[in-house]
Amino acid sequence: MAMKKKIRILRLIVSSGLGGNLCGNFIKPTLMKRSFALLSALLISAIVFAQAPEKISYQAVIRDASEALELNKNIEITISILQGSPSGVQVYRETHTSQTNSNGLVSLEIGSGVVGYGLLSAINWGEN
Repeated sequence: MAMKKKIRILRLIVSSGLGGNLCGNFIKPTLMKRSFALLSALLISAIVFAQAPEKISYQAVIRDASEALELNKNIEITISILQGSPSGVQVYRETHTSQTNSNGLVSLEIGSGVVGYGLLSAINWGEN
């Protein structure tokens, strides 16, 4: 009696693994694995070659010498990027002409002003 059970189990494995639709059981999973591998490789390469944007958003509230807000005023701002410390070597400088809003806020993008010195893309951000 034990022999008959083993034979039946063997028949079930053979008939479900190789029966009728060989294409559906072998080729489709292989194609899916290859597609997944290709998609993964493309995604990884896109992440590896991604770069930081060439502009940095910046906002500031502008006040005069007596700490009063400068509301709706035309202003000129010079942005300097120094390497290493607040007294470090200047590696980039640009000037922006803008206007404060009704709260004294000015918004600008570093990298879109009039460049006075250096290249933003040439800054070694990993150093100091």
